[in-house]
Order: sequence, then C-alpha cells, then structure tokens
Amino acid sequence: MRSSLLFRSLALGAAAAVVVLSGCSREKDRWLNRRYHEVTARFNPLYNGQVAYSEAMATAVDAHQDDFTQLIPVDDWSKVKTGTPGEAKAKRAVEKAAKTIQEHSMVFKGKQANPAVFDAYLLMARAQMLMGLDAPASEALSTVARLSPNPDLQVEAELERAELLARQGNSALAEPLMFELERKGVPKKWQFKIDRIRGRMAISDQDWVGAADAMGRAAAKAPRAHQRARYAFLAGQLYERALEPERARRMYEACLKAQPASYAMLLEAQLRRSMNGGGINPTKLYKELRELLREPKNADFADRIYFALGDLALQWDDRDEAYAYFQRSFAAGKPERPLVQGLAYARHGALALERRAYERAQVDFDSASILLPKSYAGRDGFVKKAQTLSVLVEALSRAQLSDSLVVLAGRDPAAVRVMLEKYVAGLRKADQEAVERARREEELAELRAASAELDAAAPSAGAGAAAGWAVYAPALRAKGAAAFRQRFGERPNVDNWRLRSRSSQWFAATAAKDGEQNDQAEQNGQDGKPAAPKKPSVDPRYDVEAYLSQVPFESSARDSVRDAACLAWSEVAAAYRDGMQDPQEAIKAYRRALRSCPSSPDAPRWLYGVYRLHVSANEALQAESAKKELLERYPDSEAAALVQGKALKTVEAAPNASPAFLALHAAVDQRSWKEALKIHQAQEWSAAERPQADFLKAMAVGGRDGRNTYSDALRALIAAYPNTPQAAQAQTYLTALAEGSDTDDGPADNGPYQVAPAAPHQVLILFPTGFDANAARNALARIHSMDFAGKPLGVRTLPWDEDSQLILVDGFASAAEALSYRDKVRVHPELRTRLPIDRTRYWPVTVANFSHLYRSKDESTYRAFVQRNYGTP
Repeated sequence: MRSSLLFRSLALGAAAAVVVLSGCSREKDRWLNRRYHEVTARFNPLYNGQVAYSEAMATAVDAHQDDFTQLIPVDDWSKVKTGTPGEAKAKRAVEKAAKTIQEHSMVFKGKQANPAVFDAYLLMARAQMLMGLDAPASEALSTVARLSPNPDLQVEAELERAELLARQGNSALAEPLMFELERKGVPKKWQFKIDRIRGRMAISDQDWVGAADAMGRAAAKAPRAHQRARYAFLAGQLYERALEPERARRMYEACLKAQPASYAMLLEAQLRRSMNGGGINPTKLYKELRELLREPKNADFADRIYFALGDLALQWDDRDEAYAYFQRSFAAGKPERPLVQGLAYARHGALALERRAYERAQVDFDSASILLPKSYAGRDGFVKKAQTLSVLVEALSRAQLSDSLVVLAGRDPAAVRVMLEKYVAGLRKADQEAVERARREEELAELRAASAELDAAAPSAGAGAAAGWAVYAPALRAKGAAAFRQRFGERPNVDNWRLRSRSSQWFAATAAKDGEQNDQAEQNGQDGKPAAPKKPSVDPRYDVEAYLSQVPFESSARDSVRDAACLAWSEVAAAYRDGMQDPQEAIKAYRRALRSCPSSPDAPRWLYGVYRLHVSANEALQAESAKKELLERYPDSEAAALVQGKALKTVEAAPNASPAFLALHAAVDQRSWKEALKIHQAQEWSAAERPQADFLKAMAVGGRDGRNTYSDALRALIAAYPNTPQAAQAQTYLTALAEGSDTDDGPADNGPYQVAPAAPHQVLILFPTGFDANAARNALARIHSMDFAGKPLGVRTLPWDEDSQLILVDGFASAAEALSYRDKVRVHPELRTRLPIDRTRYWPVTVANFSHLYRSKDESTYRAFVQRNYGTP
C-alpha cells in the first residue's frame, strides 16, 4: 500500500515538474507559457518594482514644499535628488521593470504576448520621470502607445507622454497629441487629466485666463479630494495673475470646500480668499483675517497672516495700518518661510521710504536682500536700494553731525557744557526708566505665568482636601512672591526675614574680612606705598568730556568741520538725485552746501546741479534763476561755460599721477584715441586712478566711435562709479550731449520729431506679435510696485500692427528719467522671461513725437532719431 502511494506521488511530482519546465519557455506560444510568465512577472519583479515606486513617490511627496508666494506646481511632488533614499527606490523600480521586460517578454510575429510587459514599461517611465530622466521615459511611453493591444493602456500612455511634454513647457509638440486624443475620445475617468494638461500648456504660454479655466475644470472632475483642492488653489492663483479677483475668490472657496491635504494650503486659501474680496466691505475682510490670527492653531503662521493684513491695508490705501502689520509680520518671521519675511521687510521699507525714514528703510531693504533667495526676480532692486540708502544715510549722518558741531562751536563753551550735562542727565534718566520698565514688565509676565499655572492646577469644588495644603502649593507661593515684589520691591534677607545658622554667619564674617584685606592690598602698590587712585570708568554715552572734545571751538578746526559738512551735503544731494530719484530733496541738499561753503571749489558744480535739477523738473523760472545766479557768482567756472554752451574741457591730470595716467591724459588731450585706448588696456590701474582712467577711456571711445557710443560709455561709467566726481562729470557731459550743446557738422534731419530732453517723456516698448502683452504688462506693474514704488507710472497696451505689439509707460519728467528707467527695465529678469530681449525696442518718446509716430508707424525714421538724440536704443 505504501509503495503504491509513493509511486503515485512521484508520478504526480514528475508531471508537475514537466508542466512547470515546459511553461518556463518563452519561445512557445502556448496558453500555459503565456499565463505562467504573466503571473510570474506580475507577482514577482513587477510587484516589487511597484512597491519601490510607491515608496519613492511617497518620499517625493513628503519632500515637496509649496512656495505660496509663487505659482504652485501642478504636481504635489518634486523630482528626487541624487543620493537620496527616494532616488534609490526609483532606481530599484526601474531595475525591476527592466527585469520584467528582459525575463518575461514573449514576442511572437512582432506582437508582445505578455500584457505585464507593457505595465512594466509604464512603471519604468514613471520612475524615470520621478528621477528627471525625461528622454528615456518618453521612449518607454511611446513603446506602450505603439505596441500595446489594450486601447485604454494606449490612451493612458499617450496622456502621460503629452503631460511630460507640457511639463517641459513644450506645448508645440504636446498639441498634436492632445488633438489626436480628443479626436479619438478619452474615458471619463481621465477627463480631468485632459484639462490638467491643457492647464499646463496654457501656463507655459502665459495664458493665465485659459490656464485658470482649465485648472478649474480639472478641479471639478478630479476623483480625489486633495487633487481637487490643489487644482482649485492653482486656478485661484492664475485668476489673480489675470487680475480677476472675483473668480479667484470663488476658486479659493472651492479649494477650502475640498479640504486641502496640508494645513498650510488651507490657511493660504483662507488668506487669499479674503485678499480677493475687492467688492466686499473691508471691515468684513479684516474680521476674517483677524479671526484666523486669534486661532491657537495658527500661531506658527502669524507672520503670513500679518503679511496678508498688510497687503489688505495697502489695497484700501491704509498705509499706516500696513506699516504696522508688515512690521509685525517680519517680527514673527519663521525660518521655513524666508520669502514671506523678506517681502515683509521689503514692503515695510517701501513704506518707510515714503515717510522719509531712510535709516529704517535701509535696514529693511538690507534685510530683504539677505533673506530673499538669489533667484527671486526683484532681489537685485532691493540690493541696489539698500546700497543707495546706505550711502545716503551715512552721508546724511555725517552732514547733520558736522552741522551740529559747527553750531555748538559758535556758542560759549560753558553754555555748551551745561547743555551737554543736561543732555547726559536726560539720557541717563531715560535709560533708567527703560530698565525699570523692562523689570516691571518681566515681573508682570512672571505674575501672569504663575497665575495661569495656579488656575490650571486649582482643585475642583469639594476636592480641597485632595489638593493638599494651599500654603505649600508652588504656584500659589510664586504668585504671592511676585505680588509682594511688585508692591514693595526687593527686600534683603536679613534680620527676621530668614534665620541664619552659625556656619553661615561664620562664612559671611570670614568673607567680609578677606574682602577688607584685598581692598587694603589693592590700595598699596608693590613697594607698600599707597597707589594712585584709579579713575572711575564712565560709559561713553554719559561722558560729557568726550562730547566736548568733539566740538571745534578753534577757528581752523571749525573751518575743517564746515568743509566736511559741505562735502557730505553734496554727497547727500547726489544720493537723492541718482539713487532716490528725488530732485527736490537734492536741490535742498545742494543749497545747504552752498549756504555753508559759498567759496568752495565745488560750489559752481553744486549750483550747476541745482540748475539741472530744476530743468529736469520742468521748472523754467527756477532754472533760469539758478542759471543767472551761477553766471553772476562764478562767471569763470567750467559750469558757467557749460551753461553758456561753450566747449567743454578735458579732465585735468593730478600733480601726483602715475606716468601711465599722464600718458593717457596726454593722448586724450591730443585726440589720439587709439593710442589712449591702447594705454588704458595695457595698464593695471590703482583704485585711486581707476575712475579717472575709465572716464578718459570713455572720452577716447566716444572720440573714436561717435556720439552714440560716447553716451553709452558715459552711462556705463555712471553705473560703475555712482556718487563720485567722475559720475557727476559724466552726467554733466551726458546732459550736454542730450541738449545738443556739442557742435555738429550740420543740423540733423529729425523729420517731424522735435528734440526736447526737458519735456515729459514716455517709454515705448515694441515687441513681436505672439508674446503675451497682458503678461508683460502685469510684469511691469509688479516691477513698478517693487522698484519704482515712489513714482506714479502708468502702463497701457495699444495696438500697433500685425507684426508688433505696443506697451506705453508714462510718468517721466524728462528724457534722463525715461532713459534711466529704460536701462533698468530692459535687463530686469522678470521682463526678460516674457519678452525677447533681442527683438524688443525700448524707445523714449515725448507726447508730441508719439502722436507723429503712432500715426505714421515709421519705425526706421524714429529709430534713427533715437540713435541720434538718445544714444543706442
């Protein structure tokens, strides 16, 4: 019996082995072979690869952080970085997919007989996209779309491929795929992907309304709640960019209804819903945001809520409230949100600039430039503002200090001492009051903390015995001690305040005796004789003698301080003029320098600066008065010759100049332009001589290449050496060139256009058709709000012709302002991403000249006019 059973078992085992061995073959097209390899592939390498891909995707989702100050990406994951666990998991998924294809592929008559292989290709493509390997991923998707017999799998692969192209920003190649998919028809479960891909394509083309509409449709059709919330939030951001706040508010409400996956997005949607309630009573919007601020779960997001309150206050032109809210925002800043903190500093600095609180503004812009990432579009503007304000604040501080010292020097020294003693006494009293105020606030905080602890630990009614004796409760004792100190102050622990043991009394007596011996030793020198008494140290802030030593009571010292004050005021004027674009304050600073130092060698240049500032501000009467004053007071100066239209002199060489500089100066003086440029290029100039040498080089370049190149070289010099005498002289020469004060061979043929550098100007921006004019206009509006916040500039889009589009920016008082704006804007990174830099024209134009140009559309004539009168366009 046993032998027969053993024989049967062996026979069945052998038969099973034969079946298994025959099924392992990939060369025979049999149902058993196909089924064996499909099951083996799905439940061994393919399953392991799918698990690895799921883990890699989870890692990518966890590592992703949305930056709500920018458009959030459509995907809620980021590509895995090299050397991270996520990359290792994605590589494992690719390896398992490749193993599935290599070991279980069954091709008969050019067709794949194992459907699991196409699933492996899809898995491989998705894992490669996660690693950023788009080219091999596209090949794998193409294989599935071409060879898979399953229509749904073909559609899924084509959708993935089209989305890959749209993710790359390649709408031109994605469009044919989308057209073919929509023609054939897409299953209802994937309709949201069609809208999502359309949204990606519109974003890459900067069609904000089209992108927002597509993402809104995707949000309505997406099967999962977190997808609906994400797409609705992105649609709201896109409607914001399209300047449609009402539709943006509805999308943020849809996002909140779908319950976002992260609380950060939920809070941001609430904030943006309030920010886009333009047609709603502002009191209601403030209430919405303040309620968010009061919720304890939002404590970590206080900086963002305060920032939203500041933006809301700016929307309703409540600048004082905005100033306070932005200050609270950066005070509550979080390291994980440096962009919010940096932008809060920037907005606060812009408002401080409006208040002329230059020191505060300088600190704010400096902080913004440090906190904002280098990739942020407006960071360079904040850096320049911080640098300009630093120069202004430093020069203004020196000027005001020197003026104060000169005023004090004119008074009686005894009266000055009394005044300084009163000042120091007031300063000391204020410091003591501040210390006392801080101490009381600390005690009050301690009392509140103890009271809160006592309230939290208080027993319930009827449970007094269980809570222990009240006199030994730590919270109650702390509360009583704090209340006592607040009422009676600090009391020494002597007499009946604390019982002291004999050991403690002995220790105190011994310490006192040792202290007396040490004091006696310090009073005697090394030879045993009494040492000289030490001078008590005085805080420099309370040292009256130190203050008195700075006052220049002697005549020579007073003149030196006065000259330093005048020089500082001229630097203040230059900073106001060039950096702050504030001509009125620059005129005041020049006038203060002229009043204090009328006989200074630089006084004619200061008065000429006053004249030019009045001209640029279109103040004809004041300009004529300044010109008359200049000719009467300094008739032999270079500034007077310049006002009269006489030939300009070249730069004079310093007596202690190097031989190379003297040779360069001689070459320029002799108009040997090539020789001058050769000398400049061959020499390594010192820091002291470099600005002057570069100025001579600019003159040589202009002499060799003509007026337009000369203007460009002078502008480059001004940008390279701001707030220097060379920059001031270059600006003077540039102004003379713009006014046509240099002599030409004959009158230029300007056609119907008139040269009017002092007239109000506009900047005309012409760019090819096909680029989004609305996107460029919105970019200019953002640039104006950040870099030209103190200047009211208008932006209009106008039709031009079938080949070009036109944007007109107005609000410039003169040609110089328009040219300065042109030079800054045309290299701005945010605008360069929206307009082709090599095919965009930035032309300054007066109102009268624009009417001629807009009627005629004669670009070639006006281009020549711009080159002749404004420099290189």
